[in-house]
Amino acid sequence: MRLGAISVAIGSANATNVAKVIPSKSDQIFLNSIAEKISKMINGICIVSFHSKTQIELADMKAIMGEIMSIISSRKNKDEGN
Repeated sequence: MRLGAISVAIGSANATNVAKVIPSKSDQIFLNSIAEKISKMINGICIVSFHSKTQIELADMKAIMGEIMSIISSRKNKDEGN
Protein backbone atom coordinates (compact mmCIF):
# COMPACT_ATOMS: atom_id res chain seq x y z
CA MET A 1 0.00 0.00 0.00
CA ARG A 2 1.27 3.46 -0.86
CA LEU A 3 0.62 6.56 1.14
CA GLY A 4 -0.52 9.37 -1.11
CA ALA A 5 -1.50 12.94 -0.54
CA ILE A 6 -3.36 13.48 2.73
CA SER A 7 -6.05 16.00 3.62
CA VAL A 8 -7.77 16.34 6.98
CA ALA A 9 -11.14 18.04 7.41
CA ILE A 10 -13.09 18.89 10.53
CA GLY A 11 -16.78 19.48 10.06
CA SER A 12 -19.42 20.81 12.39
CA ALA A 13 -23.00 21.98 11.93
CA ASN A 14 -22.04 25.29 10.34
CA ALA A 15 -18.35 25.20 9.36
CA THR A 16 -15.69 23.01 7.81
CA ASN A 17 -11.92 23.42 7.92
CA VAL A 18 -9.57 21.53 5.61
CA ALA A 19 -5.81 21.15 6.00
CA LYS A 20 -3.29 19.66 3.58
CA VAL A 21 -1.04 17.33 5.54
CA ILE A 22 0.80 15.98 2.49
CA PRO A 23 0.02 18.03 -0.65
CA SER A 24 -0.95 16.38 -3.91
CA LYS A 25 0.93 17.16 -7.11
CA SER A 26 -2.19 17.22 -9.27
CA ASP A 27 -5.51 16.45 -7.55
CA GLN A 28 -5.55 18.61 -4.40
CA ILE A 29 -8.96 20.19 -5.02
CA PHE A 30 -10.51 16.75 -5.50
CA LEU A 31 -8.88 15.42 -2.34
CA ASN A 32 -9.97 18.44 -0.30
CA SER A 33 -13.54 18.24 -1.58
CA ILE A 34 -13.80 14.57 -0.59
CA ALA A 35 -12.53 15.30 2.92
CA GLU A 36 -14.79 18.33 3.26
CA LYS A 37 -17.96 16.55 2.08
CA ILE A 38 -17.42 13.55 4.34
CA SER A 39 -16.66 15.68 7.41
CA LYS A 40 -19.86 17.67 6.80
CA MET A 41 -21.90 14.47 6.44
CA ILE A 42 -20.60 12.96 9.66
CA ASN A 43 -20.10 16.21 11.61
CA GLY A 44 -16.64 15.07 12.56
CA ILE A 45 -13.06 14.52 11.48
CA CYS A 46 -12.17 12.97 8.13
CA ILE A 47 -8.68 11.96 7.02
CA VAL A 48 -8.32 11.17 3.31
CA SER A 49 -5.28 9.68 1.61
CA PHE A 50 -5.19 9.38 -2.18
CA HIS A 51 -2.43 7.97 -4.37
CA SER A 52 -2.48 8.04 -8.16
CA LYS A 53 0.38 7.65 -10.59
CA THR A 54 -1.29 9.95 -13.12
CA GLN A 55 -3.78 12.79 -12.93
CA ILE A 56 -7.30 11.39 -12.89
CA GLU A 57 -9.99 12.44 -15.36
CA LEU A 58 -13.23 14.22 -14.45
CA ALA A 59 -15.35 11.12 -15.14
CA ASP A 60 -13.15 9.10 -12.78
CA MET A 61 -13.42 11.79 -10.10
CA LYS A 62 -17.21 11.72 -10.36
CA ALA A 63 -17.28 7.92 -10.12
CA ILE A 64 -14.97 7.87 -7.09
CA MET A 65 -16.92 10.64 -5.36
CA GLY A 66 -20.23 8.88 -6.06
CA GLU A 67 -19.02 5.59 -4.59
CA ILE A 68 -17.61 7.26 -1.49
CA MET A 69 -20.80 9.26 -0.88
CA SER A 70 -22.88 6.10 -1.33
CA ILE A 71 -20.79 4.20 1.22
CA ILE A 72 -20.87 7.06 3.74
CA SER A 73 -24.64 7.53 3.32
CA SER A 74 -25.38 3.84 3.83
CA ARG A 75 -23.18 3.66 6.92
CA LYS A 76 -24.70 6.85 8.33
CA ASN A 77 -28.21 5.46 7.80
CA LYS A 78 -27.21 2.17 9.43
CA ASP A 79 -25.78 4.01 12.45
CA GLU A 80 -28.97 6.06 12.78
CA GLY A 81 -31.07 2.91 12.66
CA ASN A 82 -32.81 3.64 9.33
